[in-house]
Amino acid sequence: GLPSYTDEVIDMAYNCQDGFLYALAYAGMSYEIMRIDLHHETVETVMTLGSELVPGFQEAYALACGPDGLLYLIAGSRHSGDEAEYAGLYLMDVTEEAETTQVFNLGLELENSELSAVIDQASGTLYFTYYTSQYDTARGELEEQAVFYSWNGSELEPLLELGNIAFDALALTGGPDV
Repeated sequence: GLPSYTDEVIDMAYNCQDGFLYALAYAGMSYEIMRIDLHHETVETVMTLGSELVPGFQEAYALACGPDGLLYLIAGSRHSGDEAEYAGLYLMDVTEEAETTQVFNLGLELENSELSAVIDQASGTLYFTYYTSQYDTARGELEEQAVFYSWNGSELEPLLELGNIAFDALALTGGPDV
């Protein structure tokens, strides 16, 4: 079997182009993207995520793979702008050369978030779940938000309100004719 290399697997994505399974993992004190060869039962770290690769990097949340084989990472980042510090979720692409590029600012809160993502291999549309919670001390209530989103390469669209349910695994089933 495969050896244990990590403390926690956060998300996984299968790459149809190269036939490898990729894992986003928290290992020790760092986040890593790992390539898993299921046929030969090997695991190798492709990259260790940090602020040198993702400016203002805070936390990694989700991983998905496009039909072209490009990996997409949803990561939390904290930036200082002209007026104030902004923390939010960003969609990044990850190249074979272990580089990241910010593709899209999702405009969603970073704090107390849970996500899972998958890309439709026929259309290239990214789907992801987003859950966040905060305790309102004035009202003495837990405020929760869960939404199912799609991103078509340029626009983010909320598809479905999920109430107060956190989804930490998301998968598409079926082929292009389904």
